[in-house]
Amino acid sequence: MLAYFKRLVTAGAAYQAGDILSKGAAVVTLPLYTRYVTTTQYGYAEGVLTAVILLSIVLRLGVGEAFIRFYYDDTDQYRRDRIAVGAVGLVLVMTTAGAIVGLLFAGPLARALPLGGSAPLLEIAMLGLWAFTNLEIAYALLRAWVGLALIPHGLRNTFGCFPNTGVRSYNLKELAAQLDETGYRPGRFWAPAISITQLVGGPLLAVGLFTRPVAVPILIFLLVANVERWRVGKYFWTKLGLEYTLMWTIVTFYVLIHGGGFYSFDHWLGRAF
Repeated sequence: MLAYFKRLVTAGAAYQAGDILSKGAAVVTLPLYTRYVTTTQYGYAEGVLTAVILLSIVLRLGVGEAFIRFYYDDTDQYRRDRIAVGAVGLVLVMTTAGAIVGLLFAGPLARALPLGGSAPLLEIAMLGLWAFTNLEIAYALLRAWVGLALIPHGLRNTFGCFPNTGVRSYNLKELAAQLDETGYRPGRFWAPAISITQLVGGPLLAVGLFTRPVAVPILIFLLVANVERWRVGKYFWTKLGLEYTLMWTIVTFYVLIHGGGFYSFDHWLGRAF
């Protein structure tokens, strides 16, 4: 009984700590929001967030609650798997259809709803609705984007693909020379290391195979890229700054912490990389 009580207190403390942290972050960042948006615009954003949550409840049709009941009541593993596939599939179809309708009619809906006629705000809300109700699928797509986005850079630096795209190096020899010139010596070591990170690590991350080990060199590579981007153009991407690579780095760090997720080869193989 005492062990159960300790576990209950520990779990409760963890949830409370997370809630306090999120509320604290909201309080700290509120002046930042109100500095760049009016109180009316902030109200629009909060209204959209509430609408997304409410609409997701409607579109899910109570499938989540039904899944929990029937999945754990059934002792046959085959039927349990079918229940899981059916629940996930129905929610995916319903929310995808809802998001598509919202995107197609974003203009009229924005004018009809108290959103200040902002169609882009409603379009973002529809994408948020889809991601909110399909978190594991959305995460898998995000992880795949992080990995696949590395591949064109590797093809360009290694094999000379995509010429005349604004870089100095179109093969490993040129990349090694550039790295030596900018202080990353020996370039002949770092050039193939970067190429392998992009052309091998990128696809592995995309499919979720050895996810965390692969995310480590990718994260290191992106951190160094951030330093270089800051040295060239400070923050804004329009000045070749670190804005774009910083977002890429944050997502990669999240992948490193979260792992492959449900839709990954790691999960399929039963290995928590």
